[in-house]
Amino acid sequence: MTDDSRDSSGRLTKHVFLEFRKCGRRGWLLHHPVEAREALGLGEQFRLAQGNAVGDVARQMLGPGADLRGPATAAWIEETRSVLSTPEPANVYEAPIAAGSAVARPDAIIREPGWCVIEVKSAKNEKDEYVDDLAYTVAVAQAAAFAVTGAELALVNAEWRVDNDRPALVRLDVTEGVLARAAEFASLLEPAYRTISAADAPPAELKAACRGCEFFRTRCFETGLDDPVFELPRIVSKRVDDLIATGITRISEVPDGERLSPLQQFHRRAVLEGALVTEPAGFGGLAAMRAPVGYLDFETLSLALPPFVGMAPYDIIPIQYSLHRRTPTGALEHRELLLDPLAPDIEQFTMHLLESLAGLESIVVYSAFERSRLRWLAERIPRLAGELEGVVGRLVDLLPIVQGAVAHPNFHGSLSIKKVLPVLVPDLSYLGLAIGNGDDAMGVVGLRAMGRVADDEWARYRGQLLEYCAVDTLAMVRLHEALAALAK
Repeated sequence: MTDDSRDSSGRLTKHVFLEFRKCGRRGWLLHHPVEAREALGLGEQFRLAQGNAVGDVARQMLGPGADLRGPATAAWIEETRSVLSTPEPANVYEAPIAAGSAVARPDAIIREPGWCVIEVKSAKNEKDEYVDDLAYTVAVAQAAAFAVTGAELALVNAEWRVDNDRPALVRLDVTEGVLARAAEFASLLEPAYRTISAADAPPAELKAACRGCEFFRTRCFETGLDDPVFELPRIVSKRVDDLIATGITRISEVPDGERLSPLQQFHRRAVLEGALVTEPAGFGGLAAMRAPVGYLDFETLSLALPPFVGMAPYDIIPIQYSLHRRTPTGALEHRELLLDPLAPDIEQFTMHLLESLAGLESIVVYSAFERSRLRWLAERIPRLAGELEGVVGRLVDLLPIVQGAVAHPNFHGSLSIKKVLPVLVPDLSYLGLAIGNGDDAMGVVGLRAMGRVADDEWARYRGQLLEYCAVDTLAMVRLHEALAALAK
C-alpha cells in the first residue's frame, strides 16, 4: 500500500532490494536517482488510490489499531518499537521497522499470539512475488528482534459483490513459504545495502530483466544495442538469458540455424535488412473485409471493488467507444459515446453502440479485446445477446494481418499500434494529446469512478478521452489504407 521505492534516510527498502536481486545495477540506479521524481501519471495515481482504498478496507476488516503511517525517521521507528513492545494495541498498521541498514513497513501486524505480518494486495490471486514482498518485511522485522510467527496475504475476494454478503478481502496463510524465504533474505540485506550505497554502480549486464527497464537506453546501454535479443517477438525470459550466455546479445547475431518461430524469423529478417519487409501471403486477411466498413475501439473501467450492483472485482466494463465509419462515397463519419464512470449504464452503452454499428458489413478492431468485451456485454444483457453475437461475427482483427504481413526494426518486437503506426503512418501521431496512452485513459476513468475527479475536472478530461479514443480508430483506418497500398 505504501510507496517505498526510496527511503529519505538512504536505507535499503523493499522495492530496491527486490529489484536489486533481479539486477544489481538497477537496484543501485533506483537508490541513486539523478533527477527529482516526476509527478505521478494518471494511471499511477489510480493504482495508488485503489491500493490505498483496499488498504482501508483491510483495516476495517482487521479491526482498530495503531496507525503509524509517516516518514521512516529515527523517532518514528523508535515509536514503532515502543508500540510493539506493549501488550496493546492488538493491531499496528504501516509501522516503519528498521534493522541495520534496511527498513520495512508492514501493511499490518496482528498479535495472535506472537506477531503475524500481513501484506495487503489489491489483486485477486496469489503470486510468487507477493511471497518475496512479505519475506523481505519479515526478514527486517526478525532482524529487529520482533518475534514473527505468521505471515498472510490479504487479497481481493473474487466472490465479493457490493450487493452480497461475502467479505471484500480474504486472508491467505503463507507462513511456511515466507519464513523460509525470509531466512534466505536475512543474510543478503547488508551485502545488498553495501552495493547500492557504493559510490559507483555495478557494471551494466544485458539480461532478460532489461526488457521494459526504464534505465536500459538511458543509463545502461545508451549506444551499440539497437537490436537486443529480447526484442524478438514473444521470446521467453529463459530463452533470452540462454542466448546471452552463449554470447548472442543482438538479433543480428542470431545464427541462421537458431530455432525461431515464424514471427521471430520475420522480425529478424527486418533487422538484418534494416528496413520494412513484407510477406505477400500475410495480406490475405484484408480480403475478409466487406464494405461498408467500420473501425471500433473501446475504453474500459476496471475496479478492485466496483460499487455497481452485480459487478465482480476487476470486471472490465466498457464505458466508451469510438467508431469511424466509411460512407458509400468513401468519406469518413465518426460516432462516439463516453459514459460517466460514476454510474455507468451498460445497457444504455450497448444500445447506443448497436445503433451506431447498424448496417456495417465488417467491423475492424485491433486485437481480441473488443471481441471479449462484446461477449461480456452479451452475458450481462441476455435480451441483446443475439445482436451482440452478430457484431462479433462481423469483426475483422487487424492485428494478425499486421503480424503476418509486415515487420520493421522500429517495431522493436512489438505489434502495439503505438509501435506500428509511426512506421506505416508517420503523419499520424498520439504526440501532443493531453491523454495519449491507455494507462492515462484507464487512470482518469478509474479516478472518476472512485470519486477522485470533480465534475469540472471531468468535463475537461472527458474531451481529452474522446479525442484519444478517436485517434485510436482513425489509426486503424490509416493502417488499413497503408496495408492495402503495400498489398498492391
